[in-house]
Amino acid sequence: MKRSSYKVPVIGVTGIIGSGKSTVSSIFAKLGAKVFDADQVAKEITDTDQKVLAAIRADFGEAVFTSSGKLDRQKLAARVFSDPGALQALNQIVHPKVIQRLREFIAQAQTDPSTKLVVVDIPLLYEIGLESEVDAVVVVEAPEEVCIQRAHHARGWSTDEIRQRLRNQLPQQE
Repeated sequence: MKRSSYKVPVIGVTGIIGSGKSTVSSIFAKLGAKVFDADQVAKEITDTDQKVLAAIRADFGEAVFTSSGKLDRQKLAARVFSDPGALQALNQIVHPKVIQRLREFIAQAQTDPSTKLVVVDIPLLYEIGLESEVDAVVVVEAPEEVCIQRAHHARGWSTDEIRQRLRNQLPQQE
């Protein structure tokens, strides 16, 4: 769907890890916006989509799965955030599904008469070229050290793990 065909405005909310995207999106939600959380959708997809899990298993092997067959996110993250080629391979598996779900969400929201605003909370908006899917973009910024502290407290990641992830996101100044 091209943004010019939207009846209801679609706002992209982006920023680096720990910048406050979720807080901004929750404010929009409290004001009545329908919010698409790309990180949550990606997690749901990698938890439940058997084709995605099979593709991850084919590309990364059993080493990134637990003995019970569940995806071991920590092992997968250690692999992909230390190897740009592995991250690209994972993104090629997961991103098309997230984009499909995003487009379905926007299309459904556009047909719901109660929808006044759609918000897309997506950290990699520009990196994956989805800026053309939204009418406007809110870039949420905070000092990098604050972002690192927030991500550490919210997710329990080490500073090194957070910095590895930050290297794969556009710097705030861009």
